[in-house]
Amino acid sequence: MLNSQKKLIYNLAVIGKLNERSNMIDLGVHNYAQEHDLVKFSAIPHLETVTDLLRSLKITNAVDIGTFRGISASFLAQFAENVYTFDAIDYPEKYKVWNDLGINDRIHFYLIKSRRTDYPYYENAKDAKPIIDSLQFDFAFIDGFHDYDNVKGDFEMVKKCGKVLFHDIIPFYPGVVKFTQEIGITKLHRFLGYWEKNS
Repeated sequence: MLNSQKKLIYNLAVIGKLNERSNMIDLGVHNYAQEHDLVKFSAIPHLETVTDLLRSLKITNAVDIGTFRGISASFLAQFAENVYTFDAIDYPEKYKVWNDLGINDRIHFYLIKSRRTDYPYYENAKDAKPIIDSLQFDFAFIDGFHDYDNVKGDFEMVKKCGKVLFHDIIPFYPGVVKFTQEIGITKLHRFLGYWEKNS
C-alpha cells in the first residue's frame, strides 16, 4: 500500500497543483501488484517497457479494453487524466487496487454484460460501442478477448483516437497476431505492438 505522503503528492497532482505531464507521478503500480500477488496474467511487466512512449504521447483520456483486476488501468492512470475501462466480468479486486492507489476517481469502469467468448463480435460490441462512441479519448489499450474477430472489432471501436497499443501479440494468440499484422503495427516488445494513424 502507498504511504500517506505519496498519496498526498499524488492527490495534489490530480487536482492540478502538480500536474506536469513530463513528470507524471510514479504510483508504484508494479510494486503494489507484486506485493498483492496481482502480476500474474497482468500486462504490467510488458507495459513498463513502453513507459517512455506513454509519457511522450501526453495522453488525456485513455480507453482500456480488458480490465481484469485493474492493474493495467492503474498503470495507464500514471499517464492519463482519465481511464475508461471495459470488461465482461466485474472482478472485485480492482476496486481495492484503485482505492489503495488513490485513483478510483480517475478510472471509470464499464461492465459489458453482452461480451462472451462464444458470441460473435457484433453481439459483443452492442453494449460497448455506444459508450465508446460517446467518449473523447486520445489513446487505447486493447487486451480483451484474444481472437481475430474480437480484436478487430475492438480496434474498429477505438481507432478514432489514432493511437492504439495491443497486448499479447504472440503465437499463442494467432488471431491477435494476424489482425495486428494486417493493420501494420510496430512491434515494441515481444508482447506489445503499437498502431498510430498515418504511421
